[in-house]
Amino acid sequence: MSNDSFPVASLPYFTLSQRPRAQDMEGRVIRLRHSNGIDSLQWSDGLFWRPIPDMRSNGAVIVADTTLTTEACVGVDCTAGAINITLPAVPEQASPITVFKRDASANAVTVLRGGTATINGANSKAITATQFAGLTFYPDGANWYAK
Repeated sequence: MSNDSFPVASLPYFTLSQRPRAQDMEGRVIRLRHSNGIDSLQWSDGLFWRPIPDMRSNGAVIVADTTLTTEACVGVDCTAGAINITLPAVPEQASPITVFKRDASANAVTVLRGGTATINGANSKAITATQFAGLTFYPDGANWYAK
């Protein structure tokens, strides 16, 4: 991981009353300004806005191929080229992992299975969409399921 700070200021910013419907923003990350003036990051799973508790303004950004361990959310910068993110070998952790692309380049983030666990029955899942597109990977004790 890089020591660069995550550029929260570059995320789309909304107040609670301005926040778009989660159904219209599936896979996107936004910055939500609360009435107390504090910002938080939220990710749409297509049904609901989900808070991203571990990704704050000082979160690290992945800029090279990386194997994840217990991260809850990672931002990936593919500006210099495509990047592979490998999930943990055995999805024993109770929490899902969210991976999102933080740059606007045409380069892809490819999330690879760890060990023999599959991702929706496959060996990998690509994130090739626009800036701030992402997927959440849910463990079931043996495999991963991406949404």
